[in-house]
Amino acid sequence: MTELLLTDGRVALRAPEPEDLDVLFRVENDESLWAVSCNAAPYSKAQLEQYIRESVHDLFAEHQLRFVIECDGAVAGFMDLTDIDAIQAHAQVGVALLPEYRGRGVASAALGLLCSYADRRLRLMQLVSYVPLCNEPSLHLFEKAGFERVGLLSEWMWSGERFEDVILLQKKLQKK
Repeated sequence: MTELLLTDGRVALRAPEPEDLDVLFRVENDESLWAVSCNAAPYSKAQLEQYIRESVHDLFAEHQLRFVIECDGAVAGFMDLTDIDAIQAHAQVGVALLPEYRGRGVASAALGLLCSYADRRLRLMQLVSYVPLCNEPSLHLFEKAGFERVGLLSEWMWSGERFEDVILLQKKLQKK
């Protein structure tokens, strides 16, 4: 029997589907997330619909993978692997969880699934994440998943009001 890497029975990661459009629209246009997602302007539903329709979900073609986080069959948020470098075997991780799913272990379970997938299926050596120093829940999430603080980027990210310090977190996956 093949072990499914992208579900733990309660939380699952899957490719975006057309029926995810409304939730994707809500998350992508949440200005409070723009600093960490590097968005500078809102997306239209037509743009996001085209993204879902045309995405080939191929890390070699797009250098990124977007996953829908499902919890008990409902969309709970999104998790991205970006800047995937297959030669250097590393990628960046981002997570956006809907407020109603925060504090319930959903992001932690999804991050565990993603790390396992990145290690066992994609054969990546390491993952990184840039987290604003002021975002304690996100820092806790990544550190709980085994990410280590490896750097401080001073005044790195514009929050909409000021430049914020960012912690660079790294997780080494495969052992030598």
